[in-house]
Amino acid sequence: AGTFYVKEESDHYYIKWFFGVHRERKNFIFSYLITNGVTLQEDITEIYWKIVGADWEKSHRNIEAVFHLPEGIVDDEIQAWAHGPTSGKVAIPDNKSVHYSLAYLSAGEFFEARILLPGSLFFGGAQGSSNQAKIIAQEEKFIAQTINKKRREGLINGIKLALSLSILGFSIFIFIKATRFFFKYGKNKKLPQVNLSGRLWEPPSDIDPAQVEQLLK
Repeated sequence: AGTFYVKEESDHYYIKWFFGVHRERKNFIFSYLITNGVTLQEDITEIYWKIVGADWEKSHRNIEAVFHLPEGIVDDEIQAWAHGPTSGKVAIPDNKSVHYSLAYLSAGEFFEARILLPGSLFFGGAQGSSNQAKIIAQEEKFIAQTINKKRREGLINGIKLALSLSILGFSIFIFIKATRFFFKYGKNKKLPQVNLSGRLWEPPSDIDPAQVEQLLK
C-alpha cells in the first residue's frame, strides 16, 4: 500500500508505482503471467506482441527484447517480423529464441514483434481464424509498402537536395556576377594626386590667435 496501484480497464491494465530517486540510476524488474499470450491460427501459432506501445510520453533508447521459445522447434519453422521504425532489427540466432533490438524510439511510436511457430507445440491460447499463407501475404504487403515509402522519401529528399544545390549555385552565380560588375563599373577610381607631396593642406585661417585658442579649449 502506498507504493503502487493497479487499475484494470476493459482492454488493458494501468500500473503505476512510486519511488524516490536523486541523481542515481534505478532498475525495475517486472514479472507477470500472460494468459492466452499466443494465438492459435488454423495451421500455425502466432505471437503478436507490442514490445513498446505508442502511449508512452517519453522516448526510449537501446530497446532489446528476447522471446524464449519452447523446445522441439526446427530452425526453418520459425518466422519473425518487426513492426515500427525501419531501423529496428529482428534476428533468429537459434531455434530457442528470437531477438529484437532498436536503438531509439520516439514518443508516440511503437515497436512490436510478430512470430510464427508450429501449431502442434501449443495446446492453449486465443483462437484465431487466419493461417500462415494469409499472414505471410500480409507481411509481404507491409514490406512492399515500407519499400515504396522509403523510395518516395528518397525521391523527395533527392528533389529537395537538387533544389537546394540549384539555389546555392544560382546565389553563387549572382554574387560573382555582382562582384565583377562592381569592380568593373561601381568601384571608384583613386583620386588624382593634387601635388608632388600627395597631400592637400587647408588654407591659412584669418581667425585671431585668441579665437583659435578659445575654440581649441
